[in-house]
Amino acid sequence: MYRFWLHHLPGVGDKTIEKLLGRFGDAREVYAAGQAALEEVLGNNKALKVTEFRKRFQLQRAYEEMRDKKIAFYTKEDEEYPVRLREIPHPPYGLYCLRTVFRPLPSSGRGNVRSMEAPWRRPLRGDLEKPVFPLSAAWQGG
Repeated sequence: MYRFWLHHLPGVGDKTIEKLLGRFGDAREVYAAGQAALEEVLGNNKALKVTEFRKRFQLQRAYEEMRDKKIAFYTKEDEEYPVRLREIPHPPYGLYCLRTVFRPLPSSGRGNVRSMEAPWRRPLRGDLEKPVFPLSAAWQGG
């Protein structure tokens, strides 16, 4: 849940998230960090925005709403994060996926690259034939 919060920080991108995680270790520690500790990494203005955001963002409620909509959130720390995305320079910290958890398939025969089974690829509308998730090639091994 704290990774979800970290991904929502205003004015904070993937590179800054990496800096925060490098300094604090995990998202929960970033969430618990005081103003002075955040200033060491972010500077005064961004640290102030983060502490204000922490006060007003209803984390539990937002996280539960996401889960109620059958949306999963994965970060690079999660086993379900697509293998091929991990291999690119500066992969996105977080991914949202509608309806399912990625499940590894047996090796695709391409070295250590695994394909991923993605049941969410079922069409949402009867006439839709293409996968609905734009990063589908990242875990199809293709």
